[in-house]
Amino acid sequence: MDMATATGPMAAERALVGPGTAAVAAALLASPAHALDWSFTPTLSDSLTFTDNVELAPPGEEDWELINVISPGFNVTGDSARTTVNASYRLRALTHLRESDRDRLNHVFSGSLNSELIGENLFIDASARYSQEVLSLFGPIGLDDTSDTGNVEDVGTVSVSPYLVNRFGSFAESTLRYRHSRVYRDFSEDNYSNSASWNLDSGSRFGRLSWGLDAQAQRVTGVDRDPATFRSASASVGYELTRKLRVTASGGYEDNDYESDRADLSGEFWTVGATYAPNRRTSVSATYGERYISETKSFSITHRRRSAQLSASYSESISSSELSVFEGFEEGDGFVICLPDDPFCAPGQIIRRTIIPVFEPVNEFSYTRRGTGTLTIFGTRNTLTFNAFQVRRDFEVSEEETTQTGGSVSWTWKLGPVTSFNSTASYSRNESELSEREDDLYSFTAGFNRSIGQDINASLRYRHVRRDSNEPAGEYRENAITLTVSASF
Repeated sequence: MDMATATGPMAAERALVGPGTAAVAAALLASPAHALDWSFTPTLSDSLTFTDNVELAPPGEEDWELINVISPGFNVTGDSARTTVNASYRLRALTHLRESDRDRLNHVFSGSLNSELIGENLFIDASARYSQEVLSLFGPIGLDDTSDTGNVEDVGTVSVSPYLVNRFGSFAESTLRYRHSRVYRDFSEDNYSNSASWNLDSGSRFGRLSWGLDAQAQRVTGVDRDPATFRSASASVGYELTRKLRVTASGGYEDNDYESDRADLSGEFWTVGATYAPNRRTSVSATYGERYISETKSFSITHRRRSAQLSASYSESISSSELSVFEGFEEGDGFVICLPDDPFCAPGQIIRRTIIPVFEPVNEFSYTRRGTGTLTIFGTRNTLTFNAFQVRRDFEVSEEETTQTGGSVSWTWKLGPVTSFNSTASYSRNESELSEREDDLYSFTAGFNRSIGQDINASLRYRHVRRDSNEPAGEYRENAITLTVSASF
């Protein structure tokens, strides 16, 4: 049987660190000072999914399918006094009963390395990620990779970042960092970023007063456009008015160059802010300022109790699909590998989290405003999580505006020592100003997980997906049921 690979024109090895970097890493890990205590756990899962609309086609064009997914993989960790390594990988071989042309291989990988190279001065961080991500908010969007939508592409990222730390007693501490990042994609050219930053932060000598100096430069090469550059220098000061309240202020100058219809991309900026922490469990921060783009605001709150945890945030930035990858996914974005301690999915399963990152190859930057909120309530046998979000992108050249608004409710119920029930209901409204497109995406999943012995798990899950749209061709419905058995060795 021929099986297409999801890597397409992008060879899998392109998403790995180059031979020179790999040789350095191998020498580093082999040295006595970095001898690691390794833990290697092979995994294997097999799932069978029946769906009544495998391509998420419009009403009247549905096609049912029976899909078997065999997924070998591994989890590996390595720890020493100076180095930490973490990696997870899953190969997912999808075979289809009715149409073998749909058969494919998907690779999902995430890994990181953090190491102290010389004394307490020279360090290195490295990370890599490989997964299948959504191309367009307005194409069909599946809850996992069993949906054959044609609206995904392989996205691989690699980042290597050495940095030098110097401590000047109790006076100050400086950090000089370089970062090289690359993004590999199926349907467009590779993108890369080189950035350097330096900061000097005050030490304990200054007591309640804090100060800092910061300089940054970044060059981003994107698809079919001139490189974009971002440079800035700033100074900041803070003062602890009380043990619970700290105020801050910063100011500086930024010099940017990227494709935009704005008359001015550079200029002075300033921010003022405050952080209030009435106790160890609660923290509230807010800032207000001005940049060349407009007034800028940010906000965050965290509150933790034994029975509940609350977090919320709001931020504004200039971004693009490439910058989003370089800066790292926000927690909750994209496809993820379910781990054994995740109460909302079966170990080894690949699922989509709440917010959908967009990798549509739009060759421009956007002014992005993002707000998220999460409330988790813990009971003796129940866990309930509420999520809400809004992401608005105003593109700099095309004058396109897209808005993604929604939320979800997840519930897990521990029925016994080895059995649990979990369900998630989610809603997302996706809007495009330029095309006047409006989509409402609903999903519901429910299922049982059961441990069979110490290292074997079984799950049975049902899902329903529905999208309503003012564009009839964009509507679809799907019902699917999945039986999964997974094991670790």
